[in-house]
Amino acid sequence: MQLNKIAAAVLAASFAAGANAALTDRPWNVPAGDLMDVFVSGATAQDTGLATAYAAKCTSAGGQMVVFAQNAGTLAVPHASYTSYFCTSKMSYPGMSGTKYVLMHKHSAGGSGWGVGPVAGATPISRLNINEAGCPIDAAINTSSSITAVATVLEERKCNDLDAAAPDIGISDVEPALFNANSNLIDASIIENQGFFPNSSAIAAGSPGTVPANLGTLATPLATNALTFGITVTKALRDALQDAQGMTFASADERDLEANAPTLTHAQVASLFFGSVKDWTKFKTAAGANIPGVPVADNRVFICRRSPGSGTQAQFNALFLNDGCANGADSAARDNDEYIPFGATHDDGYFGSSRLSGFRVQADLAEPFGAPADGPVIHENQGSGDVDNCMNHLADAGKWAVGVSSLERGSDKFRFVAVDGVAPTLANVAANKYWDWAGSTLQYRAATGGSFSADDRQFALGLAADTNTPAKLAAANTYNIRMYTQLPIATTANRVKVGYLATVENGYLPNIPFSTATPTMSSGRFGNTCKTATTPGNSIMLR
Repeated sequence: MQLNKIAAAVLAASFAAGANAALTDRPWNVPAGDLMDVFVSGATAQDTGLATAYAAKCTSAGGQMVVFAQNAGTLAVPHASYTSYFCTSKMSYPGMSGTKYVLMHKHSAGGSGWGVGPVAGATPISRLNINEAGCPIDAAINTSSSITAVATVLEERKCNDLDAAAPDIGISDVEPALFNANSNLIDASIIENQGFFPNSSAIAAGSPGTVPANLGTLATPLATNALTFGITVTKALRDALQDAQGMTFASADERDLEANAPTLTHAQVASLFFGSVKDWTKFKTAAGANIPGVPVADNRVFICRRSPGSGTQAQFNALFLNDGCANGADSAARDNDEYIPFGATHDDGYFGSSRLSGFRVQADLAEPFGAPADGPVIHENQGSGDVDNCMNHLADAGKWAVGVSSLERGSDKFRFVAVDGVAPTLANVAANKYWDWAGSTLQYRAATGGSFSADDRQFALGLAADTNTPAKLAAANTYNIRMYTQLPIATTANRVKVGYLATVENGYLPNIPFSTATPTMSSGRFGNTCKTATTPGNSIMLR
């Protein structure tokens, strides 16, 4: 009997070892015919939902995740400029020729516009170069809890090099056509900058830039989810706005309650980003009062915005300034920091990569060179994480700054404010009270060929569905925003729920009463950010 038990244990161990061997493969160990290499480019604000959808799909296939991040800037996943994901089990979506191991690359540098032009033009752009020698294991990588909540991360690796390929799939915070508006065209100076985009020599016609993209090569864009956006302020400015609006608090923690979020009006936000308010002594509350406690050392207005090509900026331009929607609309003020050309070394040791570099050191942000002495100071940033860095650095320097960001962001140094008296929460979006949201799209080329295969197309269709499934969006909505429904704020469950919602365009019906477990919109703009949002089947019009 004992021998039989030992034999059974040995047999079980051998099966377990075999199973683990299958589960611990890496992309460089998979035969070429079994590996599907999918390249997705575009919106940084969609990175969390995209990565969570892929991770959940991997888990359903019985696999584990290998996470890759660029060995530069932030190693936070999915907020790095370049990430890749590999599932240790084969997976498939309906219509694919069979199950495959899938290595999914994500290019996030620059934002949504890079999920439009390069896809339409089949233009090679940068992505991580995945190989064993160049991607060592690194415990410093910080993988988001939204991923680890739905999947087991087997290991995390940093990659030292980039290569170039034409993206198969693009994802955008707004519809592709909006990136042909002048204010949303990506600067050619960025594309030509060999330092920031190492493979920019491969840029060809059809890529994003100062020439509008030829969208005729794209299939009809797929509506995915709706994502909430908002206005951030450095924490000291948040406190001053609360004081100016007559709020009093029994404890500092009460400042972070949703009910106590200070408000900025639509017109105030527009005037700040337009650049018409030079310093905070000239800014008035809705009641016409000055803000108390304006920094004495530097009272200039500081703005952390995104660069052209960003979906975050494109939706802001449309919803706050009507820019991209009508001729003659106002445009948000552009970067007025000094151009630090590629190859130049500043006296603080910063090695310049471009005027619109994705990351600048604190001294460059707090004491900008060439910005107007009387303000405002406008900083453009390539990615959402770069806006975080901009806001964090300015907060550390004691400046009052305002930023624009999607609601998957969070920091101890800045806070989201209410707009027109309404806080940016899922419940308020679903109730048609908060209107700063955008409907994202996923796009691919209509014709297969080159690197884009029929399996890639089916993968795109499946991925689009997964990034708009209410339950999967709820899993992705595990954000770290510091706004709470009630005390104590140390309790994570008391944080307001923000982020993604499933869309009515894809047939999801709103929940009454609203549930964060299945977040669903009750109105839509139906592929046109410039359109007034409506509820299906009636004429109720919303901002």
